[in-house]
Amino acid sequence: MAAIGGRPVASFVDANFTRCDKVLNKSGRYYWKCNFCGNEDGSKGASIQGRDNSLPKHIIDCAAAPSEIRQEARTFIMGKTRLLTQSSVTTDVTTSEAIAPIRKRKKETLDGFVDYPLTKEQTEEANSRLLQWFIHANIPFLAVNDDFFHYFLNAIRPSYESPSRYVLSHNLLDSEAVRVQQEDIDRLKPRKKLTLLLDGWEDLLKRSLYGSVAVEVNHHPVVLALQDMTGSRGTAENLVTISQKAMTKMEIGDGKNLIAVTTDNPTVMQAFRRKLHLNTLIGDIVAYPEMKKIITKTTRVVSFFNSSHYWGGQLNNEAKKLDIKQRLKQNCESRFYALILHCMSVKSHKNPLYHICIRPDAQRKTNNQSPVAPDVVDIVLHERNYWKRLEQLIKTTKFLVDALGNIESRQASLADCMLELIRCAKQMSQLKCDDDDDLGFWMHAKSVFNKRFHAINTDCHSLALFLHPMCRKLAITQAASGRSLEFMIKEALDVAKRWKWDKVKAMKLIEDMRAYNLSRAPFAGGQADGLAWWENLPISADTHPLKPFAVTILSIVPHAGDVERLFSDLGSTQSPRRCNLSVDTFETLGKIWANLRYHLHVRNVTAGKQTLRRHAHMHTRAAPGINLEVVKDLGDNFTWTPPLSALSEEDLALAGPESISLDDIDAEFAALEAQKEGEWLDSVDGKEVLEGNYYSFEELERVDKGIVPKVMEDEVAAVDHGARGDNAWDAGDLMSSSGLACP
Repeated sequence: MAAIGGRPVASFVDANFTRCDKVLNKSGRYYWKCNFCGNEDGSKGASIQGRDNSLPKHIIDCAAAPSEIRQEARTFIMGKTRLLTQSSVTTDVTTSEAIAPIRKRKKETLDGFVDYPLTKEQTEEANSRLLQWFIHANIPFLAVNDDFFHYFLNAIRPSYESPSRYVLSHNLLDSEAVRVQQEDIDRLKPRKKLTLLLDGWEDLLKRSLYGSVAVEVNHHPVVLALQDMTGSRGTAENLVTISQKAMTKMEIGDGKNLIAVTTDNPTVMQAFRRKLHLNTLIGDIVAYPEMKKIITKTTRVVSFFNSSHYWGGQLNNEAKKLDIKQRLKQNCESRFYALILHCMSVKSHKNPLYHICIRPDAQRKTNNQSPVAPDVVDIVLHERNYWKRLEQLIKTTKFLVDALGNIESRQASLADCMLELIRCAKQMSQLKCDDDDDLGFWMHAKSVFNKRFHAINTDCHSLALFLHPMCRKLAITQAASGRSLEFMIKEALDVAKRWKWDKVKAMKLIEDMRAYNLSRAPFAGGQADGLAWWENLPISADTHPLKPFAVTILSIVPHAGDVERLFSDLGSTQSPRRCNLSVDTFETLGKIWANLRYHLHVRNVTAGKQTLRRHAHMHTRAAPGINLEVVKDLGDNFTWTPPLSALSEEDLALAGPESISLDDIDAEFAALEAQKEGEWLDSVDGKEVLEGNYYSFEELERVDKGIVPKVMEDEVAAVDHGARGDNAWDAGDLMSSSGLACP
């Protein structure tokens, strides 16, 4: 279509849009209709104002547009600013060599004094690097107009003229966004074992935002989308819709790259039976009336010293004298694991609190200066059982807090999660009730753990444990209430049925699982990194279907930690100076920030630097695979049941406790009670995990020592099962034909 005055219409726009009415202002712009979705009812493509990059950006998000047209739109935007290609953009970022500082040297020619003008290519690269710095450092684009920023630029390179705020937040941002999107698409296409993470979040503007992230064990995550669901319910249908939009946008709309979906919403993901988290387990334990009082008193102590400038400063000074570096305040959401950290910090400040409260000016007004609140003094000095109950509360729940930090690693598998819970079960079983302890709370904690441990167990996680080469004998026990080989085969066949495997492949799977259980060739041996062992096993996936089956199960990411980290990063992006970001801009900034973090991660890995997140209550290991040391201290007679991994809902980067009000605590306990209403728990009679009535721990001790399972004699007679057919087969019939009893 020929342009009527002004600049000619770009061929890309002319080919994919139809020009409509003129905009009713002096801009001379027109409204355009998308040729792919413009005729659909309620479509955003029915009327788009032709300004900036609104037209190609619509094509990028248009689900009706072919993938090659969306690719052309990304190329069109990058071409407008001649943005550097992926390889040239990331070369400097991913190099293993550290950036050496520029040292002063003796200037022998005028070249050292003359500021040569930047070429067009140098200017474009400088603008791109400037944008990346603004985004990664979470600096508002308004800062580019700051006079002192220009003074700084003039001091180091007078010839460089920085882009305006408008150019930075429109042209350059759009170009960087499509570069990141194209790079992320290229990263996703070859990966065939992705887990889709979904979770919701409420931002500072009280909008209900849902994030979707594609992850894989031992790989850096890729942000798919951030979508506004304000005014909509988080039903399964709505989550499926937004997931499909996000996957289509990233060119994986067919879902063939995905093997699982993980979310923290238990009402939507009923199939995963994620009835509760370790966080909820902690809440159920501390809901004991006496301990609720202890938490309330602890919060009162922290609230007073946090709100008093003078006494808070005095407490910090006293803590420094005793070489206590942890402060008494850390802001975060009110969660039960945070309450435990809250209590731990008060315990660490016991001596400084005592020294403060025994001072005369802390107990009565001196020189018209306010003393410490009388109730706080009573708690610290005169409450006989306060410190004893606080100590008991911490020792009963501290290992659960540690487990929360450990299982949200990007290297964590289902086996890691279960072994963390095994350690928790062991420590819970070894808790002693001292003379000064509350016997009722001791019994309450053990009872809750026994019930909740089984309530969050799934058959899928038992199968995952069995598929770890070091834990195959651990998962199969002879206990009457334990898991059997027949149970594992039945569960695997049910999964294969859902994967639409044919009968011949299912029969081979049975053969493989029987040989694997006996540690016979080609399944002899093992190593701590179960996923790597299966991937490197020198057998054909067609001949031995157990290999791709195990690789898929062990590749499932069992937590939504990367979505939580995305929300944490976005939370730092919003500020009083950036409080009105649209959801689209919010998503763009989040995706670019995540991409820049990925390049820094690659550079650090190449340079051999530490890349694992470590916290006071987190013990992440450098080597992948299950932690063979986790169970090293477990007793010989301890038995357990394989549980479902339970995950935190917030990022665990906590250096200390947070400022939590009494209203926050009441609201959290009220939410816990509401969640428990109508909840039904199975009976644990005969299956008490803490009493050793489920799984034999002798095999777990072998895992601890790294002993590879030995070849065993077959306990089940082999039966010829050469029948062939389609996928209309029954798991029970196949097991019967193989001489196995269907559980």
